[in-house]
Amino acid sequence: MENLRSPTDEEDAQMPNWVYTFFRHMVDGGRKEATSKQYAQTLGRLYEEDNKAPSEMVTDEYFNITKASFKNKSGNGQRSASVGAFIKFWKAIEGDASKLETAPDDLKFCQVGAARKGAGPKQSKATPPAPMDQESEEAKKLRKELKLPDEGWTVGIRARKSGDLILSISPGGTAYTTKEAVDRRLGRETSASST
Repeated sequence: MENLRSPTDEEDAQMPNWVYTFFRHMVDGGRKEATSKQYAQTLGRLYEEDNKAPSEMVTDEYFNITKASFKNKSGNGQRSASVGAFIKFWKAIEGDASKLETAPDDLKFCQVGAARKGAGPKQSKATPPAPMDQESEEAKKLRKELKLPDEGWTVGIRARKSGDLILSISPGGTAYTTKEAVDRRLGRETSASST
C-alpha cells in the first residue's frame, strides 16, 4: 500500500465533501439512508486509517488490499463493500471534484481529514508506516507454508490499524495477498481450479 499516494492538503480539506456527496449519491440512487450513511462512514474511517488520496482509494490495488484485510473479513465485508460503492460513485462523476456538494457542518460522519482535526492545514502523522517485517519467525513459517522458491521471493508482514497485511513478494516486486494468487503465479494447481 506504500506505493499509493497520500492526500494533498487540498484533497484532505475536500474529503468531507467527497464523503457527503458519496452519501447523497447513494441515497438519490435508491439505497436506504442508513446503509448509505454506514458506507460513507466506513469510507471516512478508511481514509483516516490508511491516509490515502481519494483517487488512490478507487484503485484495484486499494480495493484488493482492503478486501483481504482482517477488519474487512471480521466485519462481513463492510469495508470492501464501501470501497466498491465508492468506486462506482467515482466513475459516475468521473472523479470530478467540481461536482462535489458541500458537506453540512452538523453531519459528524462527514467530518474527516482536516475537518475532524479542527480545520487548517493537515497535520502530519506522528509515526510513519511500520516497516515490512521479513525476518520474524512468523514470516519464515509463512514462507515455508507457501513453499516459495529460495531465490527472489520474500514474505512481508506489516502491522496496520486496519489489520496486518501479509504479502508474498515475487522477484519482480509484485505483491500477492493470497495463497491461491501465489500458486497461480508459480503455475501450481490451486484449490479453486481443482474443483
